[in-house]
Amino acid sequence: MSELALVTDLPACTPEDLDETMKMRAAVAEMPQYDFPTEHFFHGGMYVRTVKMPASSILCGAVIKVPTLVTVAGDCIVKVGEDAREIVGYAVLRGAPGRSQIFIARAETYITMSFPSKAKTLEEAEEEFTDEFDQLMSRRSQCLAE
Repeated sequence: MSELALVTDLPACTPEDLDETMKMRAAVAEMPQYDFPTEHFFHGGMYVRTVKMPASSILCGAVIKVPTLVTVAGDCIVKVGEDAREIVGYAVLRGAPGRSQIFIARAETYITMSFPSKAKTLEEAEEEFTDEFDQLMSRRSQCLAE
């Protein structure tokens, strides 16, 4: 694993990063799955989605196709490809389109993603931010408890 560093942004994935993330997602999919609580809503023209991760859990994120803000509160490691970074406390990150990341919670962690949307329904907003909407936790379980 790469050396941990302070996170400032969540970059777009290179093809190699996406390959690495997809390999990890496949490995996690073979393990017992955990259903994370997910809340999402619209406010002021923004779609807002929050996931609560218990300690010792892994969240494999969908490939995000729009720029987002990602707010993290807790203690976790975020992997983008082979790059692993530490978040302890509170961070507001610029999330690039074309990314997929894996969060590993060391303590209870909350992750909120938001972006401007003209969608009329929550389902339309999910389809706006990812082509993998059928795999989202709000539609089916995609998580693991260690």
